Amino acid sequence: MITKEEAYEQADRYLIENIGNLIGPGEPIFDSKVGIWIVPVFHMSKVAVFPIGEMVIDSDGNILYAPTGKDIEEMFERKLASNEKLKEKFQLVATG
Repeated sequence: MITKEEAYEQADRYLIENIGNLIGPGEPIFDSKVGIWIVPVFHMSKVAVFPIGEMVIDSDGNILYAPTGKDIEEMFERKLASNEKLKEKFQLVATG
């Protein structure tokens, strides 16, 4: 069985290679009932850090579920649409 640190590293590697460096993993949580690591995924920029999804990794280190770039984009848009303060922060940065 992989450790919490290995689950984190696996998630981090996947996110950097497939999504980009503004997305990163949070602290993995092991669900012993089904033998999987649930790893929260965060948007991480100078503007804000907030949860944007999750990954699932089995006890052998295989990624069972990970959001795609499109999934992340859709979750990001929903987050902005539901949070006016966050939306304003990103608009300020975009306009300079």
